[in-house]
Amino acid sequence: PARTIIGARCLLPFGFAGCTLEMGPSGGTASSVAVVVPALNEELALPKTLAALAQQVPAPQQVVVADAGSEDGTAKVAAAAGATVVASRRGRAWQMNAGAAGAAQADVL
Repeated sequence: PARTIIGARCLLPFGFAGCTLEMGPSGGTASSVAVVVPALNEELALPKTLAALAQQVPAPQQVVVADAGSEDGTAKVAAAAGATVVASRRGRAWQMNAGAAGAAQADVL
């Protein structure tokens, strides 16, 4: 099936708390969405973001953390929370592309 990049509207400037999902033309539901979280040395901040994603109703099908070579425990924290961890070059575009490539068959946020 075709994968679609979708968007999110957030009430807060950072993180996923208070977000609503905008579905792309494939018409998927939030449960068919893979969320890509770019990260670099986010060991301390990542748990709050991942917890907020897990509380979405319905929850995303998959959370992919695109780690750009963190020197802390970012990858370990992400994996412990059940996220798929993919390695990436530094840079937001590289991370988003690596995360999308590592996502299961789902729409990508």
